[in-house]
Amino acid sequence: MKLRNMSIYIYFLFFAGGILSINNSCSKDLETLTGEVVAEEQPSELEEQVSENTSGNQDNTATSENEENEENKEEGDESKVCVSAGGKANEVGLKTWCWGDVEIPSGAETGRESFSDSQLALNIECSANQVVESDGRIKFSLNPTSPSPADWCNNSFNMRAEIRTMPWKINHSPGTEEWFGFTYEFDEAYIPDPTGNWLFFQTHEGTAGKNPLISLQINGIATSKFDTGELVVVNAADESSQLTVHSSNVLPKPGEKLNVVIHIVWGDDDQGLLQVWINGEKIVDDNTRTIFASTMIGGNAKFGIYKHKWRSESGVQNSVVHGISNLTTYMGPLRIITRKPSDSKYLENSFDLVSPE
Repeated sequence: MKLRNMSIYIYFLFFAGGILSINNSCSKDLETLTGEVVAEEQPSELEEQVSENTSGNQDNTATSENEENEENKEEGDESKVCVSAGGKANEVGLKTWCWGDVEIPSGAETGRESFSDSQLALNIECSANQVVESDGRIKFSLNPTSPSPADWCNNSFNMRAEIRTMPWKINHSPGTEEWFGFTYEFDEAYIPDPTGNWLFFQTHEGTAGKNPLISLQINGIATSKFDTGELVVVNAADESSQLTVHSSNVLPKPGEKLNVVIHIVWGDDDQGLLQVWINGEKIVDDNTRTIFASTMIGGNAKFGIYKHKWRSESGVQNSVVHGISNLTTYMGPLRIITRKPSDSKYLENSFDLVSPE
């Protein structure tokens, strides 16, 4: 496969203007979050930047059960037998969720309810039951107008169906290593949307107005150099107005299931690392900055659908013109490994431990 890596440079004034405009909507969202709801910021709209150029530092140890699971998998014993043994984002070791034995709340009260012993939380806008368990998978579904947005939501349309790691904000210290592995499946009725990008994986450190540090997106920018519907990997960690977008040459088809593995070392230009495999083929292998210089922390992971163009009526109608009025995807069992530089297995190749293959 011939890969196309592309570094995209954005003029500073344009970039700054985009951040300021997003920052206003973020503060509005913060005002609605109370109680156990975890404050979260909306990512800035990366796609305009692409088209231009066509809670802190905890070192908790994971449970002994998780450590034993990791050792057993390394020995090759029942490596693909999935038994839920999750953990919080600040716990080290292997963490696994199989979904069939995990009770997922409806999201009817706030859209931010936690579950799996507060290891994960919903991240939905704007209706209940946009994230449900289905045959041992998580089903993410969005219809922008049905059902009508709940009273607790400030937006007028349904545009986000995600889960995220907890606690928020995790603030991973530089040098923290993470592996993620899961399947991501597109519904049989899936149609690539040429009206804007959408995200199915992102890591966000929670600062108002900031882009996600790392994200996996489906391209929908007609003026870009990428194909409509192509999976792209975006690294927005360089705040000197440089945005790096990696092509995959992968265009998911209706009903297709992708095997996804992501390896991140949170760090600066000298320490950071980003590697991504799709269906066993490495599409990104980059020693690069993965944290903002202004905050120097890694972020929480989020999985599902974030279709930010559906925040507005014009965005919804643009999709309808192309026959797109809903989006449904599925995620299989999720495996995450978190390690600190002091861990004995730090930087050890763990592809096979998290790979869904």
